[in-house]
Amino acid sequence: MDLKSFLKRKRIFLFFLFFLLGQWLPCEPSSFPVIRNMGLKYFKYYNPKIEDLQPQNWCVIQDKRGIIYSANHGGVVEFDGVSWRLIRVPNWSVYSMTMDRDGTIYIGGKDEIGLLTPDTNGSLQYVSLLDHLKEDQKKFSIVWKTHTTTQGIYFHTLNFLFRWNPGQKRMKVWQAIANIRFNASFSCAGKLFIRQQNLGLMQMLEDSLILIPGGETFANKKIYMMAEYQEGSLKLLIGTRYNGFYLYDGIISTPFPTGADDYVKKHRLYQGIRLTSGDFALATLRGGLVIIDSHGSLKYIFNKDSGLPEDNVKYVYEDFQGNLWLALSKGLAKIEYASPFSLFDHRLNLPGLILAVIKHQHNLYVGTDRGLYSYSLTFPSIFHPVPGMSSNCWSLLSTGDSLLAATTSGVFQVEEDTKRVIGYPAYVLLRSPGDPNRTWVGTSRGLVSLYLNSKPGGKNQEPRWIKEREFNSITQSIRTIGEDKNGSLWLGTLTQGVLKVDFPVPIKGTMIPPGVDGPVTVTRFDASQGLPPKEVNVFTAAGHVMFATEKGIFRFREKDKMFIPDFILGKEFADGSRGVFRIVEDSNKHIWFHSRCRNFQAVPTPGEPGNQGKSFVINIKPFLRIPLAQVNTIYPEEHGGITWFGGTDGLVRYDSTIKKNYQSDFAVFIREVLVNGKLVFNGYKKINDSQSRPGFPVIAYKNRNLRFSFAAPFFEDEPATQYRCFLEGYDEHWPEWVPGETKKEYTNLDPGMYVFRVQARNVYDHLGEEAVFQFKVLPPWYKTWWAFIIYTLIFFLLVFFIVKWRSRKLVQEKQNLETIVKKRTAEINQKNRQLEEQSGKLKELDKAKSRFFANISHEFRTPLTLIMGPLEHMISRSRSKEQKEHLNVMLRNSQRLLTLINRLLDLSRLDSGKMKLQAAPQDIVPFLKGILDSFRGLADLHNLELEFIAEKEHITLYFDAGKLEEVMGNLLTNAVKFTPPGGKIRVKVTVKCIRTRGLLSNPQTRALQRNKQLPGL
Repeated sequence: MDLKSFLKRKRIFLFFLFFLLGQWLPCEPSSFPVIRNMGLKYFKYYNPKIEDLQPQNWCVIQDKRGIIYSANHGGVVEFDGVSWRLIRVPNWSVYSMTMDRDGTIYIGGKDEIGLLTPDTNGSLQYVSLLDHLKEDQKKFSIVWKTHTTTQGIYFHTLNFLFRWNPGQKRMKVWQAIANIRFNASFSCAGKLFIRQQNLGLMQMLEDSLILIPGGETFANKKIYMMAEYQEGSLKLLIGTRYNGFYLYDGIISTPFPTGADDYVKKHRLYQGIRLTSGDFALATLRGGLVIIDSHGSLKYIFNKDSGLPEDNVKYVYEDFQGNLWLALSKGLAKIEYASPFSLFDHRLNLPGLILAVIKHQHNLYVGTDRGLYSYSLTFPSIFHPVPGMSSNCWSLLSTGDSLLAATTSGVFQVEEDTKRVIGYPAYVLLRSPGDPNRTWVGTSRGLVSLYLNSKPGGKNQEPRWIKEREFNSITQSIRTIGEDKNGSLWLGTLTQGVLKVDFPVPIKGTMIPPGVDGPVTVTRFDASQGLPPKEVNVFTAAGHVMFATEKGIFRFREKDKMFIPDFILGKEFADGSRGVFRIVEDSNKHIWFHSRCRNFQAVPTPGEPGNQGKSFVINIKPFLRIPLAQVNTIYPEEHGGITWFGGTDGLVRYDSTIKKNYQSDFAVFIREVLVNGKLVFNGYKKINDSQSRPGFPVIAYKNRNLRFSFAAPFFEDEPATQYRCFLEGYDEHWPEWVPGETKKEYTNLDPGMYVFRVQARNVYDHLGEEAVFQFKVLPPWYKTWWAFIIYTLIFFLLVFFIVKWRSRKLVQEKQNLETIVKKRTAEINQKNRQLEEQSGKLKELDKAKSRFFANISHEFRTPLTLIMGPLEHMISRSRSKEQKEHLNVMLRNSQRLLTLINRLLDLSRLDSGKMKLQAAPQDIVPFLKGILDSFRGLADLHNLELEFIAEKEHITLYFDAGKLEEVMGNLLTNAVKFTPPGGKIRVKVTVKCIRTRGLLSNPQTRALQRNKQLPGL
């Protein structure tokens, strides 16, 4: 035997040995259950902390609204996806439940049978049906099963079988005969089957239990499971605890061997159901949950070793979304069985950060930051490290029988005798599309090419990869490589843009000697050619090279050597708004890429011949279930619908052959409404009772503080479900979506009608059915209709009494006013008479005064004239100068006195209206200049400057020259008198139009002008 054959046999032996050990040795505990051959499933464990709630559960069902109920030792537990409630049941324990076509839930407990029905506030309450039983029938112990059939609702105990007819409100009872108890009961296709010990399998026909054909086969075989073998089929799959499975066709029972027989016998079957997928789920007391397909092949085992908190599963139930709910001795568990995703991480001994993944010869190889790990896809158990590969493994490449691994320690050809091909860090491996024997390697030192040597030397030696060429002109660290249709290479770097390598002639089918750096052209491109700065990753997809950057996808435009946005996957991934990290194209021309911690699938749309792949439909719905995390590698398997995503959260397997409805409808429910802390609605309304409008409460004004609680029973990644609410009549628009926000409070609402609306959006961005709650806030008592009627009556009465009082008041005021008017009229008449008398006296006095001034003026003027005449004669005759001066002084004073007397006469004439101005047209400018010149000597004496200004050289006016000369003389005299030395006196003549009318016609005005000394005159 040669060495090669020996090593192969040894490898096979160790492989089977390791498989057997992996089957029987416990795996590392995980929080997710293991699926054989396909990793872990999303899983959640529930153990709600509610007062009086017990850990053990016996049954799980889902009502038509989507809410989950569990039969618990403390009562019925209700779960809406957000909160838990406990519904009390007499004697505490509940063992079985069922739901009829109307959605009513029936309960089987300990010495209790009944149903759940809502009260006026929408709170589910337990209603007992014991009143419909006789006294000797009420001690029946535990109701192990409750079934819904076409005949009614059956409650199964060991000694009694009760049937409740909801329409007729009647109860029918069957009692087991001595030593022949009702051991097990099942309902299939609306029919009830009962196994009775020592008799066999019975069916309820026309209110009698009849042994079915072949039913005696199970007289001494304990049946724990019965389900339709196929939907709509007459065949039944019957599971026993110790005798395996049978197919019953209505006549005979045929053994149905399965791959789970030994496991189920050992771990004690307790219950089972048929799933919508056609598989069968089997609950065991000691081995968790077992899944077999319709052919009996073992598919999955969910047990404690693979993540369940315990192996004691009392019941399994499939909800509307295909999730499996497990009733455990300690809480509940939910498995997202219908999900196309399965997980591989540290719970399967795969630690660290995932960097690369590939399928090679029935094994799965995963490169991590802790080395290379392998996982058998034929007999899987856990991952195992590959010896000698403990450094960062960045890239993997499967080439026929060879597996290449690019690591921080170099490039290795992974086999029994792993060989190092390159001895320094390498990051990426790309098999050349033009020459399958050549592999391009991006290293820390630049670009290297490997070549597959098909003739290594010995005839029994396998081909080896050798270093063909190292490009000395490229020294940058290369992280990604792409080869275009012309054979040119594009190299991506972390910080230095991209490099393009052009070869002068195709290097295809020949091996270049190591160390020879032929005439290649290396062109560097960076931000100056349109590329964003920082890291640029290069990939080939859709028939051209794509450049993934933090600003989206770019492509190279050859004509101007520039990079432009690549819109082939849509504007969102090319307009600079979001970065793209990884791009991979599979064998079906589907493009898988990663952006902002999300995965996407671009499916080419059908088009015209030769135009395939030019447009894509982006698929993101399935990948929304994966928590946000960076993905470092995407690996679509070459054949089949499996795609792998590796990153910070481990390895995710996506099976696109598993079809799932991501538009599955679900409802949103208002679960609780509190008004000032008082419960007015507790969430339950039958689906056919207009559940969208669960009430119309009228709320008093003083209680206008409301709090709403709501939930959406969608049981996939419940924390990711987003909510928003809108109160019509209060809010102006819908707010933003908020994950996990399931309560809303409103305070001090104004009176009026309101509609509270709630929407929910699940993890797949699908909008659920809106919930609505309508209510009315009453106005305060002082704003009610009857208050306004009272206000109106009071107003009219008040107006009436005010009008009446005012009328009397007006009459009285009129009388008083008439009296006052008479009195005031008499006083006014008296005053008028007095004024007339005083006016007459004033007139007489004024006349007397005028006469007095005139007489005294004449009297003064005559002697003064007589004095002035002799004085003038004496001056003309006098020879003495001194005497002459004295006489001149006497004459001047006499003349002055005469002037005063003349003025007094003028005043008398003015008062009597007899004075007349001697006005004549004359040029006022030279007139005023002459008067001003006569005062220049006086001004010089007082050190004053006289200035005359006229707007025009000639201004002709009508004026009395004498009177105006007197006025100007008085004004200039006062000006000289009161102007300080060194000052200036200015006389300015301007032309203005002044209208006077009756200025001196009024006697009182004349008296005022006479007695008032005007300033400056």
